Amino acid sequence: MFSVAVPVSAGSVYVTETESWADLTVYVIDVESWADLSVYYTDVESWADGKDEVWYVTETESWADVVIYFTETESWADLVIYVTDVESWAEWKKSHPWRGRLH
Repeated sequence: MFSVAVPVSAGSVYVTETESWADLTVYVIDVESWADLSVYYTDVESWADGKDEVWYVTETESWADVVIYFTETESWADLVIYVTDVESWAEWKKSHPWRGRLH
């Protein structure tokens, strides 16, 4: 794992299939209480601006605020997320070094 020294924003995320190209390695978990962050995906980019917990996925890497890689191994992840279907339930669940750096 590696950390990014520059602040990033999760307003728009691009998902890469190459871990070495990612700013952040993410693992998706099925149990919300075990997650660092509950994430809500939106189809409207402006709804994600300034929010760690609301992500808009862009298909163009150069338009993304942060590039993420989804790992299948929790111990390799920089961030463990739970995906919620309700925007108001999206929030940080734990103190985390990335808190406040994703917006």
